[in-house]
Amino acid sequence: MDVRVLIDHVRKMIASADPLSILVRGMILIDKALEDLIETFSAIPYKTIDSEFRHPTLSQKAFLACSLGAISEGELACVRSINKVRNDLAHRIPVEVTADDEQRVVTVFQKQTLLFSGLKYKKDEFPKTFIFLLMVLFQHLSLRCQRPEELKIKHQRDESNIESVGAIALTVVVIKLARSGKTVTDEEISRLIKDETDAVKRRRDEMLAADL
Repeated sequence: MDVRVLIDHVRKMIASADPLSILVRGMILIDKALEDLIETFSAIPYKTIDSEFRHPTLSQKAFLACSLGAISEGELACVRSINKVRNDLAHRIPVEVTADDEQRVVTVFQKQTLLFSGLKYKKDEFPKTFIFLLMVLFQHLSLRCQRPEELKIKHQRDESNIESVGAIALTVVVIKLARSGKTVTDEEISRLIKDETDAVKRRRDEMLAADL
C-alpha cells in the first residue's frame, strides 16, 4: 500500500474519538494483509480458498497463514489478541473498546520479540498505543508479502526480525506525518524512513547487547 494512502488512513484513525472505530479501521488493514499473505504463500488463489471455506474469519485466516509458514505462532497470537477484543464486544453493553483491552493486547505483543518487550505502555494515552500496534502488525504482514522467497519462519521468539525493524520504523514515520498534517515529498518520506530504521536498529542492538 502506498505510504501516502497509509498516512491518510492513520490520520482518520487519529481523528476518531471512538476507539471502536480505530479498532475496525486497523482490523480491515490486517484482514487484507492476511489475505495477501495467503495468496502469496498458497499454491491456489485466495478466492478459491475463500469460496471453499465460505469466507474464513480473521482468526481462521491467521491460522491458515501460520500453517502455510507465512506467519509465526507469535504473530498468530498477536492477531488473535486483537481479534479477541472485537469478539468480546459482542458481550458488552455499552459496546466500547477500553484501555484494559489495549493493555491486554500490549502484553501479548511484548512476549513476541525483544523489540516489543521494550514497549513502554502508558495507559493514560489510550488509544494511542492501539493505533501504533494495529499499524505495526499491518506493516509487519505487508512487508512479509514483499519477500516470500527469502522467508524462513521459525516458530520461536525472534530477537532481530527484519520485518519488525522495518514495520516499527515505517509505522513511526506514518503516524508522525499523519499527526503533523504536513505535505512532504517522496524524498523526504524516504529519508525519514531511513533515519527511523537506523534508530530502531540501534535500539535493537542495544537491547540485544544488554540481554547477553
